[in-house]
Amino acid sequence: MIYNLSIKNIALIDELNIQFSEGLNVLTGETGAGKSIIVDSMNLALGERADRDLIRTGKANAKVEALFYIGADLVDDLFEKYGIAETKEIVISRELSSDGKNSCRINGTIVNLGMLKEFTDRIVDLHGQHEHQYLLQSKTHIEFVDNFCGEQTERIKEAIHVLIKEYKSLRKDRDAIGGTPEERERSMDLLRYEINEIESASIKLGEEQELKDELVKAMNAEKIAEVLHDCHKALYSRAESILSEIRKISKNIEAISGFSDGYASLAERLDESYYSLEDIAMQAQQECDRVAYDENRIDQIQARLDIIYFLKRKYGGSEESVLSYIIDAAKKLEKLENSDRLLSEIQIKLTDLEKSLYSLYLQLSQKRKESGSSLEKLIQAELKELGMSTSKFKIIYENLPEIEKANFSESGLDKIEFTISTNIGEPLKPLSKIVSGGEVSRIMLAFKNVLARTDRIETLIFDEIDTGISGNMAHVVAEKLSSIAKSKQVICVTHLPQIAAIADANYQISKRQTEGKMVTEVHRLDEEGKISEVSRLSGGKDSENSLAHANEMIREANIIKLKL
Repeated sequence: MIYNLSIKNIALIDELNIQFSEGLNVLTGETGAGKSIIVDSMNLALGERADRDLIRTGKANAKVEALFYIGADLVDDLFEKYGIAETKEIVISRELSSDGKNSCRINGTIVNLGMLKEFTDRIVDLHGQHEHQYLLQSKTHIEFVDNFCGEQTERIKEAIHVLIKEYKSLRKDRDAIGGTPEERERSMDLLRYEINEIESASIKLGEEQELKDELVKAMNAEKIAEVLHDCHKALYSRAESILSEIRKISKNIEAISGFSDGYASLAERLDESYYSLEDIAMQAQQECDRVAYDENRIDQIQARLDIIYFLKRKYGGSEESVLSYIIDAAKKLEKLENSDRLLSEIQIKLTDLEKSLYSLYLQLSQKRKESGSSLEKLIQAELKELGMSTSKFKIIYENLPEIEKANFSESGLDKIEFTISTNIGEPLKPLSKIVSGGEVSRIMLAFKNVLARTDRIETLIFDEIDTGISGNMAHVVAEKLSSIAKSKQVICVTHLPQIAAIADANYQISKRQTEGKMVTEVHRLDEEGKISEVSRLSGGKDSENSLAHANEMIREANIIKLKL
């Protein structure tokens, strides 16, 4: 159940906190007081799409937070799935900002809207005007039937889910092979050509850089040889070479080494320098001898680099991608070369899966029809109690297609449509042909009352369920809502005094001006306030007679509640 709803900076609301109760919670107020704002805030908390226009004028952001108490294992699997701490209390918060940012949290953990909806769909059912339209769409009727079937069809649908997953995977594999035999042959020819093109090039990782380094060296061969030759000449070949001069200096220092250990050390270091430079001179000569300008080699390197550049452009931009491409191409070729065999194997598996799925579809359809028959009777009884005693409600099932024409999906093959005749002698018509808002409201309430007995959702929120309803029928609708509230928490926005009278908790939504701006407020009413509000909804003005009438309505409503 929703225990608390906190709203900040939404439309006309600065900051508001509503604490709900078990049973039937009824929200009332003057037109324009802000009842729709409360519903919009609930929708935000439940994960519906947000509109930045909801943010209060002059504010940068808005926030809605809802505290839920939930029953056993309603969302335990989702806690585990998304790594959220498991608890019987769930705090859902939703923040909107004027720059378009939108954040959602469950127990402090950031989640996306899809995850949020997964949670809230398990614990709250909000019925607003959009759901009137939802009921009128035939494509949604199968969901109503399945919700009523509950566990009777759940096992079958789980089995279908497993098989459909495998079925889609196999079809994806088949489509990946794809094409006619001629198209596959052309694909194989292309792959063989590409594989041969890469293999014949025999490129290896790092080859491009090695060739570039060699090319730079080859292009500068004359300069390199000249520098190396000059190095050898300066060190060794000239009459007054650097080495000969160091040798002279070394002998002179050695001649005085007996006078000091320091001089001896200098002589030793000069000897070391001499032999080191002599080694450098020899190596410079060897390197110079190896350097030669080879125009043919330059042409070979450039031609080889052209091949590498071409393959890189064609197969991915790097040596790694070229080598990776040939591996993938070889796998594709092998798959295509074995395509006839693979396609045959896949088709056999698909055919077996289709047979298994079709069998499950037949079972699912049978369960739906069996449960649908019970649903028809229950809806018929509800409609009778809701003042539509001459109505006839029937679920129409299209004949299932043969297996060859079946569209294999998780929902099965059934096409279901709710039909109704609201007057004796009139033919059954689709619900979409109903033009009376009051009739649509009563039919939806009939469904809610029936489904409330089978589903595990703990909170139902009704907005505009009383559209087109008045007079004695308002008493019936009020009684139905109270009946649902015996096993569920019900939150209802209404303008009917009959519903307000039978409420377990009443909340008045009002609007007042403060500091030059309008503000929406919500107050929980005590017994005196409830009497006054029922009087107002009845058209009274807190006169003695009007208050007495309201008090009597509440007394009679309490008697009805005891009988439910």
